[in-house]
Amino acid sequence: MNCKKCGSNWNTGQSVSVCPFCGYRLGEGKQEYGIHDAFVKIVESYGHGIFTEMTTFISLLADFAPQYAKERNLIKNALSIGVAKTFLDADGKPDDERKRTILIVRRDLKDRLYLDDNGADLIVTCFTDALHWNVTVDKSMPSPESLAEPENKPRQKTGIQFGDYKWRTLVVQGDKALIITEDVIDQRPYHEKLATATWETCTLRKYLNGEFLQRFTKEQHEKIVETTIGNPNNLWRDAPGGNETRDKVFLLSLQEVDSCFGNSGDYQNKRRKEYDNGKWAAADDGWDLSNAHDSDRLATFGYAGCWWWLRSPGNTNAHAAVVEDDGHVCVHGEIVFHRGVGVRPALWLNLS
Repeated sequence: MNCKKCGSNWNTGQSVSVCPFCGYRLGEGKQEYGIHDAFVKIVESYGHGIFTEMTTFISLLADFAPQYAKERNLIKNALSIGVAKTFLDADGKPDDERKRTILIVRRDLKDRLYLDDNGADLIVTCFTDALHWNVTVDKSMPSPESLAEPENKPRQKTGIQFGDYKWRTLVVQGDKALIITEDVIDQRPYHEKLATATWETCTLRKYLNGEFLQRFTKEQHEKIVETTIGNPNNLWRDAPGGNETRDKVFLLSLQEVDSCFGNSGDYQNKRRKEYDNGKWAAADDGWDLSNAHDSDRLATFGYAGCWWWLRSPGNTNAHAAVVEDDGHVCVHGEIVFHRGVGVRPALWLNLS
């Protein structure tokens, strides 16, 4: 087949109406499938490499199975946390290793995406059937760690429960730790008015250090360390960050979201990216930061991936920087009045 827009050519036994390379709708007739059959058919037609092109793969799913929007979103979130790589790494290995992989994936889908058994089974079955794995895993089997070789280390658990929320530990300094909620706790505007704001003046700061902080008991409240919060300017867009503040609860900054999730130095070194033809590419005037640590920055609200606010300004003080639902950082930001962006509180916790 041939795409008139990008000129790509490919051979497949399936007629599709979306170019797998640029997403252009080809306008040809197609047979519609159930989500499982569509998943398997796409992998058969384009090979395992299609998993590395998440946007293209999801576009193809929409083309093959247009009526299954909810299931496509589940598959997109599973791809975002690295499920495809986990399966592909175990492809060709003995059945015992494949069984352990299935248990690991099922656990991750439940722990990180909060899927129920039906949702987790759908994802697992799609991958195992597409890869032609002839293995059966009883849900009552032991944990994946117990099936590992003796020299393999158990998966490290870094999450902690504090108050009503599960938190991720980002940094430990002496007897205190910087923690952030594992996922989005609410969707709120950065600032309640359609106006300019800094972290010092925004209404979200007032909410976090008022109504949100009151959800903790007196004993828990005493373990939260009040901290001087620096608010540097946006290095890429020159928007002013405003004055330092003293807070118990805050949002991460652009510097912190880079250093705490992989410490790539991409923000400090202005390694700008833009999304072009289904791929992230370097761009002198790019608005975004994207790297191998995008999946670590993923967060969900309910059952779906969700954007979340940073405290740093975006392009102007009418914008605030955000992490988008695929884990990349939009340094340009979103309008502060946007009510669909999520909140992931951060705080320093006294460990003593």
